[in-house]
Amino acid sequence: MIYKKRVGYNNKKLKCKKIFVILTIFMCFLSSLNFSTAIIYDNLPVSELKDEFPDSYKPYIESLKKAHPSWVFKAVYTNLDWNLVLEHESYDVDPAISLININDYGDNWLYQGDNKAHDGPYYTASKSAVAYMLDPRNFLNANYIFQFETLSFSDDVHSVESVDKILSSTPMGSSEYKNKYKYYGEWKTMGETYAEMIVRLSKKYNISPTHVASRIRQENSGDIVNGSLINGDEGVYNFFNIGASANPDGTGAVTNGLNTARNNNWTTPELAIEAGIKTLVQKYIQYGQDTIYFQKFDVNNPYGNASWLFHSQYMQNIAAPSNESLIMYRGYVNNNMLDSNFEFHIPVYNNMPNIASPSPDSNDGRFEPDNTRVYLDDPSDSGVNDIFPIRTSPSTSGSLIEEVIETKDGQENRREFTRIGKGISIPWTKLRYPDGREGYVLSKWVYEYKYADVTGVELDKQTVKLKVGESTTITATVSPVNAISKEVSYTSSNQEIATVDNNGKITAKGIGKTDITVTTKNNSKTAKCSVEVISTNVEKITTDKSEYTVILGEYITITPKVLPETATNKKYNVTIQDKSILEQKDRKFYGKSEGNTFVTFTTEEGNKSVKVQVNVIKINDDDILIDESLKIDSSTNYMTKIQPETKVETLKEKIKTKLEVKFLSSENKQLSNTDFITTGSKIQIIKSGKVIKEYTVLIYGDVNPDGKITSKDYMMVKNHIMNAGTLKGVYNASANVNRDETISSKDYMIIKNHIMNLGKIEQ
Repeated sequence: MIYKKRVGYNNKKLKCKKIFVILTIFMCFLSSLNFSTAIIYDNLPVSELKDEFPDSYKPYIESLKKAHPSWVFKAVYTNLDWNLVLEHESYDVDPAISLININDYGDNWLYQGDNKAHDGPYYTASKSAVAYMLDPRNFLNANYIFQFETLSFSDDVHSVESVDKILSSTPMGSSEYKNKYKYYGEWKTMGETYAEMIVRLSKKYNISPTHVASRIRQENSGDIVNGSLINGDEGVYNFFNIGASANPDGTGAVTNGLNTARNNNWTTPELAIEAGIKTLVQKYIQYGQDTIYFQKFDVNNPYGNASWLFHSQYMQNIAAPSNESLIMYRGYVNNNMLDSNFEFHIPVYNNMPNIASPSPDSNDGRFEPDNTRVYLDDPSDSGVNDIFPIRTSPSTSGSLIEEVIETKDGQENRREFTRIGKGISIPWTKLRYPDGREGYVLSKWVYEYKYADVTGVELDKQTVKLKVGESTTITATVSPVNAISKEVSYTSSNQEIATVDNNGKITAKGIGKTDITVTTKNNSKTAKCSVEVISTNVEKITTDKSEYTVILGEYITITPKVLPETATNKKYNVTIQDKSILEQKDRKFYGKSEGNTFVTFTTEEGNKSVKVQVNVIKINDDDILIDESLKIDSSTNYMTKIQPETKVETLKEKIKTKLEVKFLSSENKQLSNTDFITTGSKIQIIKSGKVIKEYTVLIYGDVNPDGKITSKDYMMVKNHIMNAGTLKGVYNASANVNRDETISSKDYMIIKNHIMNLGKIEQ
């Protein structure tokens, strides 16, 4: 193939040399080194690095800067024409330069001509697919911005821990293999882990180790156990697929990759990884291909030393830059490093389209292409507890991608999306998530808000009367509807009378009057609610059982309930019939000697009473032995450290006792050996027909409870957060998977990530 077309820059035609370099090497999985059809000019345009971005880039850049003030963004003005670049990066010049995996993308992503496989599932990409992946504006969000990260080493950013996170789901990062390699089938142990080796070698060559780890993971999945190029069965290693090009008939990629390693004497993982790093630095980075994007699209000539463009391209897979970026992003997130001092170099082309190139999947006649930042809102209410279903198709029967839940109003509390399609004849809008996913939502909830300062605030109640212990919630409405912030704070003028939390929930504490004031975060506008608290009389006092058993030398807690819940004075006195048998210490009861006695609880107000029997029983030290893998909370008797889907027969093996043991469901029904242990299950130790110990099982995330962690659990957590349901006792504790003071969206997301295998709930 000879490319004869002359190319113009800045209205000047550049003379093409008569000799053109043409060499295409196909990739294995991602690609090996790829030298595709190139054009060589006498004077290639030199790229310019600037702070100022074109207008069509600015909304994305400004949004990222606001979310991550420590990030630095530079525009790389390539001085290349957009259409010229698109032509050279697509099948117009070379059908193998840009490929796409047919297992991951639909027909719109594929060239519709005579399209043959170039390597396994990789086929020539369509022009619209190349344009979408080539257009930087489609990837200016947190998940995909790292394809533009400069690839130099930084002591402040890069660490062994961050590389460990990237490799964690691969054999190279597993506890079993992280410092091992196989040589002719025999496992050998190294003096350092793969993560430590990658960081050490990356620092030596001044390259980002997270990029190196991501590249290895992308190329070979880090599979040193089964990966044909890196498992050492041949005594050589090729972690970067260097030279692993397929033959013209599409075969031989693995053989060629192993031959490359053999010819270069890469007989240890260290030699192979160092060779790959040197290749990245010496053949790409030092010539301006210092981002993942530029390693796919050879369009940057910052030093004026390039002999060609569209030529030294490490990869053919057009999705590889975004895939690697997502791996790096997750690594930074897992290490709490997302707000480190990153610098991003983002390319700009001449004569680009006014809006970002649409996804090939957006070619739907029912939608007008768009590229606007939008928010979801239901203006028919105050913005509290809004639910917006996002679906896979423009229909209420479409599968649910997510229910976006917004419990607060205002710009800082809203999810931001990119509208990529306006419904022309249907009431639906096509949206793109910041992470690149796409979905459909009803157009009535889509708004291009221009936010304004707060002008006022009103409360739905101006006066409230409560009994001691009662609660109510007041709701603030901030004006205008498009206020830049609808965040408010609440204060009480006398917290001994009534308290108020950040959600406007007022709780009566003592008899008297107080004022609750709401203040807006923006412009400090205020409104007041007057609260009067009156007394509530005691009606009765109760206990959950009429008989209790305590082991000699141990404590038991008996907590009576003074009713109603709103009673003003809940104090009560305790009388023990025989103090030689039972003694009260610090609100608990101590088994002093064997025998039976009675305890009476009597209220101070109303003189109401309840009497219970307490039995003190002696057992031997070895009568009950609980396995150390389980944990007992002495204050609640909750038994934890039990994994989901644990059967009764498995738990039985961890409780050694000569006494009778009963396993009961949360509904107090006898469990069989093959039944699952669930949150709320009870384990009773029985002596002489009396329950002397009772433990309640707590499995974090098993809220519903069925012994498993499923979508039912996170729906119950969501309902609790939205006040559509209430979780109490052990079920409340089960929902609090992050172990903080409240159940929040953090717990909801942890449970959801567990279900999607994106994380694991620690028991």
